[in-house]
Amino acid sequence: MKLFYMLSLYSHTMPLFLRTKAKEIRINNNYFNKNYY
Repeated sequence: MKLFYMLSLYSHTMPLFLRTKAKEIRINNNYFNKNYY
Protein backbone atom coordinates (compact mmCIF):
# COMPACT_ATOMS: atom_id res chain seq x y z
CA MET A 1 0.00 0.00 0.00
CA LYS A 2 2.77 2.41 0.90
CA LEU A 3 4.66 1.51 -2.27
CA PHE A 4 1.58 2.20 -4.35
CA TYR A 5 1.17 5.56 -2.63
CA MET A 6 4.81 6.44 -3.32
CA LEU A 7 4.45 5.44 -6.97
CA SER A 8 1.31 7.51 -7.45
CA LEU A 9 2.96 10.47 -5.73
CA TYR A 10 6.03 10.05 -7.96
CA SER A 11 3.95 9.83 -11.12
CA HIS A 12 2.10 13.00 -10.14
CA THR A 13 5.15 15.05 -9.18
CA MET A 14 7.62 14.01 -11.88
CA PRO A 15 5.76 15.33 -14.96
CA LEU A 16 5.28 18.66 -13.19
CA PHE A 17 8.98 18.79 -12.35
CA LEU A 18 9.95 17.95 -15.92
CA ARG A 19 7.54 20.53 -17.27
CA THR A 20 9.04 23.27 -15.11
CA LYS A 21 12.53 22.13 -16.11
CA ALA A 22 11.58 22.33 -19.80
CA LYS A 23 10.15 25.79 -19.21
CA GLU A 24 13.40 26.94 -17.59
CA ILE A 25 15.40 25.57 -20.50
CA ARG A 26 13.12 27.30 -22.99
CA ILE A 27 13.49 30.62 -21.15
CA ASN A 28 17.28 30.19 -21.10
CA ASN A 29 17.30 29.48 -24.83
CA ASN A 30 15.24 32.58 -25.55
CA TYR A 31 17.61 34.66 -23.44
CA PHE A 32 20.62 33.21 -25.25
CA ASN A 33 19.08 33.84 -28.66
CA LYS A 34 18.24 37.44 -27.81
CA ASN A 35 21.78 38.12 -26.65
CA TYR A 36 23.66 36.47 -29.49
CA TYR A 37 21.49 36.97 -32.55
